Amino acid sequence: MAGSHSKKPRPGDTVVLTEMPPGLLDGLPPEDQRAISEVFGKPVLLNEYDDHGRAELEFTDREGVIHFIYVDPSFIRAAEIASSSPLDTARAFVDAINHHNVDDIARLMTKDHVFIDSLGGVVRGRDKMKTGWASYFQMVSGYTITVEETFSDGPVVILLGVAQGTYAGETWTTLAAWRAKVRDDRVAEWRVYADNEPIRQLMRKAR
Repeated sequence: MAGSHSKKPRPGDTVVLTEMPPGLLDGLPPEDQRAISEVFGKPVLLNEYDDHGRAELEFTDREGVIHFIYVDPSFIRAAEIASSSPLDTARAFVDAINHHNVDDIARLMTKDHVFIDSLGGVVRGRDKMKTGWASYFQMVSGYTITVEETFSDGPVVILLGVAQGTYAGETWTTLAAWRAKVRDDRVAEWRVYADNEPIRQLMRKAR
């Protein structure tokens, strides 16, 4: 019998399936059954509750395919995540980026997350940025961040280092800085300061 919890997880929280709901896998293709079975007991994102009160869960499988499943709230509980410092949160965000783990990136973003690129372009919303990161990782393989220095002041963390990646088979690297604003153990704003000319040169060359 699924456990009950006094505190209902909120949309945007990370949750865990405590039991496999009866019939959830019935009639699904084998690859979907495998993907759902693999995330059982692991942290997934709670997007929202639908009109029938079901919890909409989102996760990405090992092939990079995004899945949505709907379950009764009695089958989920909030994931146990220890409170961390803003610097710890920023470092975890960098680690998720370096591993190209869009699920972990999404879990570490607030729902109203704001991304600001080095040209001042702004993207608002966790869902848009989850898609944005997935697309960027496909375009720039091997993209990683190397952090060499960090500074923190309250909820704001500054990271200095180098960004690198591969585009059209050629590698590039550039000095960069990142400014993270953290709220409730999640990144509310991620701003990039970098010279993008190295990758722009490769893009022009690839045309």
